[in-house]
Order: sequence, then structure tokens, then C-alpha cells
Amino acid sequence: MAQVLVGLGSNLGTRRAWLHLALVGLRGLARGGLLRRSPLYRSPPMGPPQPDYLNAVVALHWDGAPEALLGELHRLEQALLRRREARWGPRTVDLDLLWMEGVERDSPRLTVPHPGWLHRPFTVVPALAVAPASAREALWTARRSLSTESLAGLRPVRWVAAGPDLRGSRAPSVPTVGPRRLPGPGRWQRVVGRDARDCARRAARRGGRLLAWAPVPGGGVEGVAARPRAGPRARSAPLARADSKL
Repeated sequence: MAQVLVGLGSNLGTRRAWLHLALVGLRGLARGGLLRRSPLYRSPPMGPPQPDYLNAVVALHWDGAPEALLGELHRLEQALLRRREARWGPRTVDLDLLWMEGVERDSPRLTVPHPGWLHRPFTVVPALAVAPASAREALWTARRSLSTESLAGLRPVRWVAAGPDLRGSRAPSVPTVGPRRLPGPGRWQRVVGRDARDCARRAARRGGRLLAWAPVPGGGVEGVAARPRAGPRARSAPLARADSKL
């Protein structure tokens, strides 16, 4: 069983909420659970003009081939409405296999370690907070080589927002809740509406609750809602605000 570092990023809609849902999915994949979650950072985007990213790195255990883990990460991105319409374009969630202990791959499908992970502040700095000893020397070397200007663009933010992370929307508050209290992928369903408020109403009509949302190119909003559990008590139970620990 190998330790793995996975990079997380989001720059659309309720960014913290998307990342919390990604943590839920990663916990389901990890053998023995998530080991560590890094602090959260805000960073400028690569590629075309778009909103800033929120980035983090998670350490977990994986008992299998890196190709199998990559496939699981892609399935989780798809469940979280990741669109692959433009290189380096905006996305609800980006999950990158950065490093796997004792593994090197260089194929058309997969390169491990990730070719950019030691050159980007938004992977190097958070990875240093969670990486095992076998990866730390390379990370410290990379950290010393990063320019002061690139590091200045990396700003720490809270995993739990001080207020609703709704980016100016008048929609009902989407709670930022911890991964232990959120429903897993088996209870997620996609909802589409004119705006975030409409998505929330549509989710409520199905007996669920809107968990995260993002704008859709061309207009409108799509999101992920929780399907209700069986029974009236579970259906009406509120999602609790979470602490910042895994």
C-alpha cells in the first residue's frame, strides 16, 4: 500500500463546497482513509482569463496501480460536473495525481510524478504540509527554487468560509460543511436551473438539498444535490457546519 499525494483545485461557483465534496469522494477511494489534508490556498489561474483557484493537497493510501487511481479520480471529477472543454479552462473540480511513493510512470495516459508538481507554488507549498518523508527533500528543493513573485500570488484562506461562498448570487446559502457530514457520491444528483436559487428549489422539490453549484457556459447554473435518505426524519435533518479537521 503506497502513500499518494493528490492535488485539488476549484475555481467555479461554490469553490469550497466543491472541494469538500471532492474530499468525500477521496475518502471513499482511500484505503484506510485520508491521512492528511493541507491548508487551503487561493492562487491565480493558469491559461485564459478566469476566476482565481482554491487549491490544496491531500495525502492518502492506495493499494493498486496508479492507472486505476487515475481512472477513479476522473470518475469523481465527472460526478462533480467537471467539464473538459478547453485546456486550462475553469472547472468545478480538478484532481491531479501528483506523486505516488515508489512509482514512476511516463506513458501517453499517465506521468507520475506529475510533470508540473515541483514547478507550481499551488502544489509545492500545500504538499509540503502533508507529504511523507520520502517526498519532502524534492519538495523543499522545489520550494527554494520558486520565485518570490510566484509565492506572493499564493494566499492562505480558510477551509470553512466566514460567510456563504456564493460569489454574489442571491441564492439560498449553500452550507460549507465538513466531509464527515456530507453524503457520498452514491447520493449525489445533478440539478440544472436558471440560477442557483432555481437549482436549490428544484433540489428541494425532489426532497434533496443543493450542495454545490457553478455557472454553465452559455447561461444557467448546474449543481450537485443530495438525495434524501429514506424516512422523514433523515429527510428533514439539517447538514451541520463542520470543523476544519478530517
